[in-house]
Amino acid sequence: MTRKKKPDAAGSDPEKKTAPVGKPIKKPRKKGRKAAAAKETADKLRADPSLVPGGDDAAAREKILADAAALLEAEDKAKSDADERNPVLPSIRTNPLGCAVILKARFFTKNGLPQVVYYCQNWYCYYEELWALRMDDDMDGFVHNRLSLCRTVDSEGDLQDFVVSRANVSEVMYHISDISKVPSHIEAPFFHLRPKPEAMDASGKMVTLGQITDMLTGEQWSNQEVFMPNGADWRFNAKAKEPKLWHKFLGQLFGDRRDELDLLQEWFGYVLSGDTWAQKGLILIGPKRAGKGVTGRVLKSLLGKSMVTSPALRAIGDRFGLEDAVDKRLCLMNDARLSNRQDIMAVIENLLRIIAGDPVNIDRKNKPALSAHELKMRVDG
Repeated sequence: MTRKKKPDAAGSDPEKKTAPVGKPIKKPRKKGRKAAAAKETADKLRADPSLVPGGDDAAAREKILADAAALLEAEDKAKSDADERNPVLPSIRTNPLGCAVILKARFFTKNGLPQVVYYCQNWYCYYEELWALRMDDDMDGFVHNRLSLCRTVDSEGDLQDFVVSRANVSEVMYHISDISKVPSHIEAPFFHLRPKPEAMDASGKMVTLGQITDMLTGEQWSNQEVFMPNGADWRFNAKAKEPKLWHKFLGQLFGDRRDELDLLQEWFGYVLSGDTWAQKGLILIGPKRAGKGVTGRVLKSLLGKSMVTSPALRAIGDRFGLEDAVDKRLCLMNDARLSNRQDIMAVIENLLRIIAGDPVNIDRKNKPALSAHELKMRVDG
């Protein structure tokens, strides 16, 4: 009698083959047996038509060849779909730039246009037809999730899942930022798809979903081709109906004071157009429940929430108080309050520089300061 071998301490069969520690067991990949057979048959039939069942029957031969071609086409489509969902990247050790180029082309490009820009050490993504600021953690998560879908070829020529490690994600992000970078000396907005980014005059330009409109000429551009961060979440319509409810509200506020109504209309147009030539701010004065808040909210909705910053008045005088004002068109403050004279001096100094359109130095947390940056923003309080 032969004695059976006992299982080891882990309960596994000692005769069962195991992979070395730290090396995954390679599972046999399923091959397209039907497609391979169809290809072999098609090749034989093309080489020797006499092998076709039915002898010299041309119709039968063509049918068999068509069936084989259909199977081959289905196999090629399956491979193409697999590559589309799970692109194959080169080795991260030898070609990290190639990994970044493929990843950007596959997941951060749409209709041949890039969806990501790295500008002034900030990430911007084209999402829902607007350019919007993205935090570093957001981009880290995007790249991590996309890399988890990718594959790579090992030293033996086999396809393996891409190793998504902290170091690999950082390496790919570095190269994506490098190939998506626009020099900081070029002031937004600019045409970022041209061989050399070219600045665009923002005066009189209104940003809405998918487009930038010149309010004087009516000329329009795609805001995917022109990098201008933020914008309104509505689509421009030159034939929009008259806002009767808004006019009724203004009539209740101002009555027959036409000069005040004209001033408010002029201010709305001034803010929407992005102009700063007038070097003016606006203060709404009135009792409680007099429509000041409603007026501010309507202007904010027209301009776009992403175009508006609403800091506390005293925060404007703080070290990092102007960081959120970058890429904004309106500083909207409600119920301003100051505590002491020191606050007043710092706040007034910054407000005067913003309204006058003077360059300011903007300190940013954990990032280099923006030197001599011109804030194209109006102040409303």
